[in-house]
Amino acid sequence: MKIIYVSHSNNFNFKKLLYEPLRMSSLNNKVKFIFPHENSEEYYDTLGLFDSNQDIIVLAELSYISSGRDIELGMAYKGRFPIIGIYKKGSDIKGAQKFVSTKLIEYDSIEKAISKLENYFKQEKLLD
Repeated sequence: MKIIYVSHSNNFNFKKLLYEPLRMSSLNNKVKFIFPHENSEEYYDTLGLFDSNQDIIVLAELSYISSGRDIELGMAYKGRFPIIGIYKKGSDIKGAQKFVSTKLIEYDSIEKAISKLENYFKQEKLLD
């Protein structure tokens, strides 16, 4: 089963606006989501995860500024993990975020982003 590590800023209600919709989606039955702050605000060992030789896709919410997320994206890029960036329409996505992302998905609602994400996974045959 594929692992999707969800990287994001802490500058928004990520549990309600990102984690919950992903948990409620049909993807939740097809992949193992890792939500780094689902049950704890403590530091998540992302480097250890990326060094674990597991089949990982990084899903990065890019709508909000976050140096921590951007460091994770650098580690994922160096590890050659696919990075899928999602962002709210009208967000200012920086060049580095565009450069490291395998795919960028703009959305009006998180539900539309999830639908586009599911379609992308099917099209690219990224899920088993």
